[in-house]
Amino acid sequence: MHGFINACNILHTGHVHSEMNMEIVMCIALLCACVDARHHSTRARAGLPRVGHNIAGLEMDRPLIIGHRGSAGMMPEHSLEGYKLAIKQGTDVIECDMCLTKDLKIVCLHESWFSRVTNVKDDPEFRDKIVSREVEGSLINDWFSVDFTLKELKKLRLIQPNSFRDQTHNLKYPMATLTELIDLVKAEDRTVAIHAETKNPEWVNSLDLVKNANTTFEDIVVEVLEARGYDSEYSPFFLQSFSEESLRALAQRTTVPKVMLVWKEGVTQEKLMELSEFCYGMGLWKDLIITGWNDAYGYKNYAWNRTDLVERIHNLGMKVHIYTMRNEDRYLLWDYGQDPRREYEAFLQLGVDGYFTDFPATLKSLLDDAYISSAIPCATLCPPSLSSPGSSSDKNKKQSKSILRSIRALLCSVYCDE
Repeated sequence: MHGFINACNILHTGHVHSEMNMEIVMCIALLCACVDARHHSTRARAGLPRVGHNIAGLEMDRPLIIGHRGSAGMMPEHSLEGYKLAIKQGTDVIECDMCLTKDLKIVCLHESWFSRVTNVKDDPEFRDKIVSREVEGSLINDWFSVDFTLKELKKLRLIQPNSFRDQTHNLKYPMATLTELIDLVKAEDRTVAIHAETKNPEWVNSLDLVKNANTTFEDIVVEVLEARGYDSEYSPFFLQSFSEESLRALAQRTTVPKVMLVWKEGVTQEKLMELSEFCYGMGLWKDLIITGWNDAYGYKNYAWNRTDLVERIHNLGMKVHIYTMRNEDRYLLWDYGQDPRREYEAFLQLGVDGYFTDFPATLKSLLDDAYISSAIPCATLCPPSLSSPGSSSDKNKKQSKSILRSIRALLCSVYCDE
């Protein structure tokens, strides 16, 4: 740091040729910013794995920020406004849980029924549309998207279903469609991908509504994708499902990346090998990697196991996306000291490739600290060309060169991997 202090003293006393002052001041300012960034950077604590995604437009070497239902921690889930906020917060991928309407349009809803996230209970027009249906072994008494046309669904308004989150956006926004989400991301000046899940696909395909149209859930999805230009293994569109049958059906129709979702049941090595034949990656419940969930206490427990599942999946050539990262203490193990950044850091060390998060801004901030500091070439920080002071005297040239060399060395020491 002595070189930095000397440089400041020389500038302060006016001993540097005026033609060089601006260049040196710029380098010093950048140095101060770098020192501050390094101070806050998790990269300083440990070297983090670099990851690749093999997706057009997602060439970053850090994990993906996947906006879970948009920016669901701050806005009603699956609203266009929530998607817009997630993009503004720096998300790389937006998630849409796909459900069908009565007129075979695709809307984004976490379940095929929707009283939890809308005001349908209070709308007299639709009060009589509540029905009981058996879905995947469970009897659900609710309002189902397949009993509503898109026009009818657009009359409803979304609400924040979690009482511990901001309620001021309730009843402002309609539910979004997949095509609206596609239009939104394609209007951006950077690539924003989509992570779309076929929701309850076997149940949907068993409905007369679908059978009578001589189609399938998967056919409808692929038609939308192809019409919007998502048609290759490098397309910025992930198709995900908890249904292997649905993913295999999609694999027969499209080459866009597919992600197999896994929850508490886990997955065997034999099954991973089978899935690797047609899947881009695995979408894992985070507890399958760092285990701490307890049915009695939820996440209010300490981690008691760390598995090698990420490594085994990577060894088969697949990526790992995990769910769901949330800022609230109720979703954090005691190990993390009520700090969501510490949870991210634990998974970053394991090389996870992407994170479904309700709070994209939190992850963006952490990844900026952790990765960007080592992503800028040293030559761009204080280029060697700046040490050519032009017409200044030999004495001033030597002073200027010495100062710039000191600054550049400091820049590289705090901000580069050299």
